Amino acid sequence: MRKCVERGEYEAASILSYQALDQFTQLLFLVEGKCVPYGKCRFHEMRRLHARERYLPEIRRILCVSCLEKEELTKKVQILESIIRSTEEQLLKLGIPHEWLGEEWWRYEPDWDA
Repeated sequence: MRKCVERGEYEAASILSYQALDQFTQLLFLVEGKCVPYGKCRFHEMRRLHARERYLPEIRRILCVSCLEKEELTKKVQILESIIRSTEEQLLKLGIPHEWLGEEWWRYEPDWDA
């Protein structure tokens, strides 16, 4: 998303922000041990999670689009990065290796036998 904003592809950055939020909400359900609801109901069902007070205001700020400009999209990138960083501690407690959460997460293939 950050690269799209830097290149001036604001429409693509907006679509990627929604996709990132969709995957982030799926992760929140999995972290809390709940079944991931169907995509149509996911944001509504997120109100039942314990993390709702912490993340729903930021998610609403990212979803609300007033105009597709660089300043607004860079703020959305910063908000998204901050909420993703805030979940790293929970993921480490669940046993996710630290190298999978870094900048070069794509270099590490999961151990399917675990």
